[in-house]
Amino acid sequence: MDQKHVDKYVEEKQTLVRLAREAQQRGISYRGFKVGCALLAFNGQEYKIFQGANMKPFKQGPKYCAEGIALGSAQAEHYNFIVAIVVAGQPQSEYDKTLHPCLECVDLFLGFRLGLDTIIHTICESDQKPTEEFLFVDQLHNLTSAMISLTKSRESNPAAF
Repeated sequence: MDQKHVDKYVEEKQTLVRLAREAQQRGISYRGFKVGCALLAFNGQEYKIFQGANMKPFKQGPKYCAEGIALGSAQAEHYNFIVAIVVAGQPQSEYDKTLHPCLECVDLFLGFRLGLDTIIHTICESDQKPTEEFLFVDQLHNLTSAMISLTKSRESNPAAF
C-alpha cells in the first residue's frame, strides 16, 4: 500500500475508532449483539469515511453485517479503494481478543477485491479492552489455517461432528 494511504489511516485512526463505536450503538440485533464499522476509502482523489451497523432484528431474519453496509456505501459513491476497516463489537468466543469479520464478510472483501494490504483494526466497546490490528492477508492466512485444522479434526473423529 502506498505510504500516503498509511499516513492518512494513522491521521484518521482515532476518528475511525470513535465512528465504529458510534455505529455499533446503532446496530439492530434481536439478541443484543451489536457491531459497528467505519472504513477509510479513497476514490483516486480524496478520502472519505463510511459507517455501517449490523442488522438482524429477529432470529429467523436475514443478517446484514456492519462491514457489508459500509462497503456498499463506499461502492455506491465510487470509493473503490479501501485503506482500512475498523470493526467494533464484542468477541464471539472466549479465545478471541476482539471480534473479527465473519466468513461472509471475508467473502465480501474478496468479491470487492479488497487489497491484501488493507488494514483491519478490531476493537471492543471501550478503550480498556484489547484491540488488534492486522492486514487482510493475515486474516486470510488465519482462516485457512483454521479450516485445515477443522478438516483434519473431522477426518480423524467424524462422530464428533
